[in-house]
Amino acid sequence: MNKKIFIILIVTAVLSIAFKSQAKEIPFFLPNHDGLPGDSSKPVKVYILAGQSNMVGMGNLSGAKNIYDGVFLSSDPNVPDSPLQIFKVGNYKTSPLAVFNSEGQKVTKPISRGQFEVSLNGVYHLNCGFGGDSYCFMQIDGKEVYRRELGDKPVKQAVTLQSGKLYKFKISGFEGVPPRFWMEKTDLLGNGDLESVVKREGNFPWLLNAEGEWNVRQDVYFQEARLAKEGKGSPLSATSNGKSIGPELGFGHVLGTFHGEQVLLIKTAQGNRSLGFDFRPPSSGRSDPDNQFESVEYKLMVEGVHKTLNNISKVVPDYKDQGYEIAGFVWFQGHKDSFSEVLIKEYEKHLANLINDVRKEFDTPKLPVVVATLGFGGHNMQEKFLNIHQAQMAISDAKKHPEYAGTVASVDTRDFWREVDESPKGEDYHYNRNAETYMLIG
Repeated sequence: MNKKIFIILIVTAVLSIAFKSQAKEIPFFLPNHDGLPGDSSKPVKVYILAGQSNMVGMGNLSGAKNIYDGVFLSSDPNVPDSPLQIFKVGNYKTSPLAVFNSEGQKVTKPISRGQFEVSLNGVYHLNCGFGGDSYCFMQIDGKEVYRRELGDKPVKQAVTLQSGKLYKFKISGFEGVPPRFWMEKTDLLGNGDLESVVKREGNFPWLLNAEGEWNVRQDVYFQEARLAKEGKGSPLSATSNGKSIGPELGFGHVLGTFHGEQVLLIKTAQGNRSLGFDFRPPSSGRSDPDNQFESVEYKLMVEGVHKTLNNISKVVPDYKDQGYEIAGFVWFQGHKDSFSEVLIKEYEKHLANLINDVRKEFDTPKLPVVVATLGFGGHNMQEKFLNIHQAQMAISDAKKHPEYAGTVASVDTRDFWREVDESPKGEDYHYNRNAETYMLIG
């Protein structure tokens, strides 16, 4: 299934659970924002977004550079599919090409005519053979891309190739066994920042206006209530969070489409914080009563939300005393707890207490809650992360927690993991700073 369709389906399902009486269909691909403000005759829909650094937002907005100095693909199946560090020279990547004969059967022996498939989109220079075997000609889909006459240097033509597509090739002019061919990727652009994902690759087109600039939603307002002492906000756009994005960008665009009312997103998150200590909810009691920092993040979260709501007339543009409704709580956290066996074991208990205490604090006994799970490493995550992930999934299991049936949803984020090759940076605990990951989680 198309990954953009998949995430819209997830959010549609969550919103349908939370608003059964007023659920409206969310399209597979979001429409462009019409530029109009939300309906100020109805209460503002308020959503609280809490967690640690990944909720703060670590998806790069721009500036990604390719992590490799060179990328090479070879028709030799024995070529390693891995990074290749050459001391004092650079960081390279080699991969074998998938080669097929004319009947579409995969082959490993050298052939002069067949088909191949690349693993990465891009611009390539083809090379045929090595040393004395390199005097030959090569065509791709009937176009000559490599020619080397005896005694001359190779003549190469750049060719643009797409992953997932089969290309016909033909090698001629050689003697004996057909030479192996290989190719160098020449457009080593940075990957995974929002500029690349949206403006170069064409994903999430609703983030751009007709002029190709970042869309600014006039119906969704974003307020940072934790890191900025007095609070800081703006109408939601790709730059609302500064030089990086969090889940709020994708989440806010979906909510703006779903709601006709004004929407207020209150983010209260801080990096390197655990649920079992820093966010420890009141119902969990104290594990260290003398430690002044235990539970402080929970208190700051509550304080930030109340402070924002008490000043909502100054926070939401065109607010007309219509009141507000706390419509949802979103939790995205878990990394810090994974380093403690005790906190791993108690995570599900603390998460249940967090939900209960937030509902009690804001007098919303059925407040819709969405838990975005840990997704580090995708489906190959480390055991300590998997244990937290399982606790986060369990909280919405109606058999284990019937009290949350229909009001708490867990979103498995592992499918949204992107490898370092596709990302701005090798930083697994921040999802390699991949903006697409944060958009999909949102």
